[in-house]
Amino acid sequence: MIRTLSLCLVLISCAAPLTVDGELDATIPAGDPAPPNPGRSATVVHVADGDSLVVSVDGSDERVRLIGINSPERDECFGREAREALEHLVADQVVVVVPDVDE
Repeated sequence: MIRTLSLCLVLISCAAPLTVDGELDATIPAGDPAPPNPGRSATVVHVADGDSLVVSVDGSDERVRLIGINSPERDECFGREAREALEHLVADQVVVVVPDVDE
């Protein structure tokens, strides 16, 4: 069974609050508190297009649509490039699936 979920991808900056000697700077907060719904781990099975993919969550495949992304469909101009760009980012990766507030 394929269900549709929403996925929020968060890009994390590589800049860490380190001092010159490599120790953590205690004056900079280490990070935000955990979100209320941390989501579930899922493995990317297939990238459908530039804004949707299929993931395996708890043993079942689910279709996921990315929140805030509106890419061309596969048969539209730049649709192939949009799919390839998302595939480059997430193919065979483990992602965290977080449902949108409105299912």
